Amino acid sequence: MAERSKEEIGRGSKRKGNSFENRVAKLIREHFGVDAKTVYRTPLSGGHYERGDLIVKPPLLRWFPVFFECRDRMSWSWQAFFKKQDNYELAQWYLIDAKDKCHPGDGGVERMPVLVFHKNHEQIWVIFAWEDVAKFATSSVATIHSINKLFPLHIQLMTEEAGVLVCAPFIKFLELFDIHGDSDESSLAA
Repeated sequence: MAERSKEEIGRGSKRKGNSFENRVAKLIREHFGVDAKTVYRTPLSGGHYERGDLIVKPPLLRWFPVFFECRDRMSWSWQAFFKKQDNYELAQWYLIDAKDKCHPGDGGVERMPVLVFHKNHEQIWVIFAWEDVAKFATSSVATIHSINKLFPLHIQLMTEEAGVLVCAPFIKFLELFDIHGDSDESSLAA
């Protein structure tokens, strides 16, 4: 069997990343009941006028102001995560790829930076700053309950740059956002 060139490996990694971004966008659409014009993968992999890996359009953006960076890599492990915490690549991906790139997008909307990550045969996880929950989450449950009640399965790590980061299952993270909180908008579907 012939060895693959660096170019072939790069194309395979890009396809894998694109596929993961599309999968995350689909999970969001299914959770909120919106169409593919409302949540989708950023064209040109973030090289578009819009930074980040996914685009969330109005009206969903009003209730779900999230800036996404997605990583589907085999290079991380839970064991290394617990040993190194602050220096670990997941925290660095959040700080560099999500927090530092996050800026107002459509209509100047401030967004909550998150890193969505995955590895083969594992569930999808998200990292976000706990302080952002009070600022961005639209579900009343986010302001009432403690982090332990909201996310029975979660990991907290302390960073100098971002304070307490929470690592939790992605599907549970989506529950922080209540798209039916304002009755003047009857439907999110375009």
